Amino acid sequence: MTRLVILPGWLEKYRRMADGMSWFSTLHQLVQHSAKACPSQVAISGPDGEYTYHEADQWANRVAHALILNGVKKGDRVGVHLERGAKPLILFQGILRVGAIYVPIDSKTPIHGVSEIISNCSPYAIFTTQSLSQAIAQVCTSEIKYFMPRLGSDDIFSWSDLNTQSSEDIHGLASIDEHDPAYILYTSGSTGKPKGVCLSHKNALSFVYWAADITHASNQHIFANHAAFSFGISVYDIYVPFLVGAKLVVTPGRVALSGKLMTEFIAKENVTHWYSVPTAVLLMMEYENFFESARKHIKTMMFAGEPFAKSQVNRLRKNLPGVQIINFYGATETNVSCYHEINDEIPDSLPATPIGKAACSDEIWIDNQGEDPDLNTGELLIKGPTVMLGYWGGELIRDRIYRSKDIVRRDSDGVFHYIGRTDRIVKIKGYRVALSEIEQTIFRHPNIREAVVSLEGDGLNAKLVGYVTLKDPNSIPGLMELKKLCADYLAPYKIIHKINFLPRFPLNANGKVDIAALVSGGK
Repeated sequence: MTRLVILPGWLEKYRRMADGMSWFSTLHQLVQHSAKACPSQVAISGPDGEYTYHEADQWANRVAHALILNGVKKGDRVGVHLERGAKPLILFQGILRVGAIYVPIDSKTPIHGVSEIISNCSPYAIFTTQSLSQAIAQVCTSEIKYFMPRLGSDDIFSWSDLNTQSSEDIHGLASIDEHDPAYILYTSGSTGKPKGVCLSHKNALSFVYWAADITHASNQHIFANHAAFSFGISVYDIYVPFLVGAKLVVTPGRVALSGKLMTEFIAKENVTHWYSVPTAVLLMMEYENFFESARKHIKTMMFAGEPFAKSQVNRLRKNLPGVQIINFYGATETNVSCYHEINDEIPDSLPATPIGKAACSDEIWIDNQGEDPDLNTGELLIKGPTVMLGYWGGELIRDRIYRSKDIVRRDSDGVFHYIGRTDRIVKIKGYRVALSEIEQTIFRHPNIREAVVSLEGDGLNAKLVGYVTLKDPNSIPGLMELKKLCADYLAPYKIIHKINFLPRFPLNANGKVDIAALVSGGK
């Protein structure tokens, strides 16, 4: 049984060039256009330098010429394995102009994880550093051309040689279609093994045009990039400013996990548009000057990637009047497929922040496989222009349906609410239990900052164990107090047996809570 929701055709709206905005079919056309429209405007600023649109366009052309000189062709994969900064974004542009597919590899990815990525996508070349290339060579036998800052041998092309390349546009190459693959983002998902999510130019642009409209983006705004380039959230940060000819500032790595430094970064750079995982927002909310600073600078704040406790969202809404606040929902495989703009306080009747309605002309519906008498609850399925071509190494097809493995509920107004993951549905005493439902209930306690629940043990020894961090560490709620809270809202078999209080949750490379590390560390 399914329930289908189709939103109006945002994509077609932009194909008609509404509001005078040009339609582009490939991602690299955005910078090319902005280089003509506003050449002296700063395009990218990072810890490794600053580039105007004119400069970014010229350097991207030099990269493209260098790739062609070294045999890179349309459809080849080219890795970028570097520290955060402006240069990787220019490299992406150059790679796209050849019709090749860029593969961002986070510099903090363990070397064996890098080896798995390389084995999966077989890149023709990798932009990296001398030390990183040596580490890769020790664990990977693939034949790869390395592009590095300094010439290391006859078969290695140096970045320093880029300035000898032409800055003119590339001509005479095979045409690049909107359905061609543009980039591959690697995600471990629930398997722990990297999976290459392959996305086309159209997949990305369908989101970028929609997001630029919904967040009122203009060339007067300043966008921050907080997420790793290998994380789907970064697609907004990179391409929305390129579309409108705005400035993008890349946060240095040391800033990304400090609430104080992120707040100071927003003030220093006068950031108007901020998009990150909720954990990063929570870190900033702990800093005493955050709300005062955000009120002065931020116009739009977006978050996605993990649930955000309703109480914290309400606190954000209350303290940032006039700021647009949006909860984006979507996997790497679909970018953003749902959104909910938070205009008012989320009422007590709702256990969590809604994920809202369909975005980007995507179609979303529920498949409950007949297991639930409530036909409005089940797994969320997605089809539309933002849905990936497929996983690299498998069949790449357009117009596929993506099964999210997320359990959602649709209310009478057509608004979707996230309940939990199918891979976080457990059985205890014969009952199916969504761990996130218990987490959302624990969040109702006024002093709970973060909460994760796991099922530990098996059979008759299976117990629900909670892990929490507190807003005020000097006021610790007792186990019986939290048990009673669960009992007020949940069935008896969903009441936690044990609670662990922690000062901080461990985070993964994308800044999200690392549940596996949290649970294993708490045992």
